[in-house]
Amino acid sequence: GKAQVVSERLKVPYDPQVFPVEHGASALMPYINKYFPGAKVVVVAVNGEPPVNSLYNRPLAEALLPFFSKNDKEKNFLLISSDFSHHVNSEKTKARDDMSEIFLSEADPDKWVFCSCDNRPGMYLLSQMMSDKTESQILCHTNSYEFTGEGEDDITSYFFVLFSK
Repeated sequence: GKAQVVSERLKVPYDPQVFPVEHGASALMPYINKYFPGAKVVVVAVNGEPPVNSLYNRPLAEALLPFFSKNDKEKNFLLISSDFSHHVNSEKTKARDDMSEIFLSEADPDKWVFCSCDNRPGMYLLSQMMSDKTESQILCHTNSYEFTGEGEDDITSYFFVLFSK
């Protein structure tokens, strides 16, 4: 299937144990199942904390972009799960989120490096899928402290963004 194709393209072993432990995928499955019943899901887990590592970015994009060619883009969709600002206080979280928002709101492919997140290869992949017609809409932006009121010095932030065209 597609998971094996992606594994072969990335020259990494297929690991079926990634899915159950990766909350960025398993937590979203009920929603995917509801809105896309019968969809087949391929989970790709990468370690993408800064610094930017082009050794992961380019191969990941090259492995996945063929699934979004002109003929295949109607059959596949890409969901990138990424936590944004990590392990800092409110002031630093806001500064990091302001930088991430530049890319997420403008949909400018050259600005993906501004994202402060744990999935930089995913942001690079997203930037490679953009065109001058790409539009983005930030549906929600929050962080763990706003959500729970706990961990004022250990905040993780979240953006929910829809990219189209």
